Amino acid sequence: MNVRLTQATRTQTTVKDAVTSVQIESGFDLQWTVERGDANGTMRLTQAFTRLWLKTVSPDGKSSACDSASREEPAADGKAIADAVRTLLRIRIGLSLSPRGEILDVQRSAEMESLLGSLPALAGWKALLTKEGMSQTLQQALGTLPEAPVNVGDQWSGTREIQTPLGKIVATAEFTYEGATRDGDRVLERIGVATEVKPAGDPASPATADKLPHQQLEGVYLFDAAAGFLAESNLTQTLLTEVPYAGGKIQVKTISTLRTEVTRKANGGREPAG
Repeated sequence: MNVRLTQATRTQTTVKDAVTSVQIESGFDLQWTVERGDANGTMRLTQAFTRLWLKTVSPDGKSSACDSASREEPAADGKAIADAVRTLLRIRIGLSLSPRGEILDVQRSAEMESLLGSLPALAGWKALLTKEGMSQTLQQALGTLPEAPVNVGDQWSGTREIQTPLGKIVATAEFTYEGATRDGDRVLERIGVATEVKPAGDPASPATADKLPHQQLEGVYLFDAAAGFLAESNLTQTLLTEVPYAGGKIQVKTISTLRTEVTRKANGGREPAG
């Protein structure tokens, strides 16, 4: 089974009348191999990276790109990233999924830990490659299925705790079954999602409601019931933060999109992203 995750992020910073922006697109192709299914329905998988790419546009408009699938020799300033990415393609990671598609565990090798610590060139992927980052990204990408059969309009929720620089927060995703839709020859079950973020309520945590950025996350999951797996998901997250500065304020607005595609095609059958 092949999984493609593509994340595009645009961060716009406004200070008085000055506006700057940074754009980043990163993603990877994964190959999942089912090792076994436990009696309780938990699925044990091995995950391998088959392709990684990263594109950035700095505030001055300069762009850079790295793609492990490219046959072109990387530019001098991109060679370190290209070498680091080639190393990542050797890594194997263990995953455990619940019957509802929840990420129960991510098992990374000691080699992965060493790579993240020793290769600064991987900083652009670090949020996705740490154990916590990968678990959060995959959980967001895959969503959570209902415990029992549902009708159109039925809702269920999934809650997870996230550690942030401001302390621990709780993200509650509200899922709504919206009915069946057709995609070519396939009938896909459409599930909408909206997420609310609140402080975890830990008295020792600095994360309070007034300090958290305004956040909105909405999207759609398309589940292929006949095939028994998620076919596609598209999520958009908006974060807005404002802090006082020199009698005014600094506003930082970040819009991120996360797209996931799951197929059973051979990896070589994929078209290159973007």
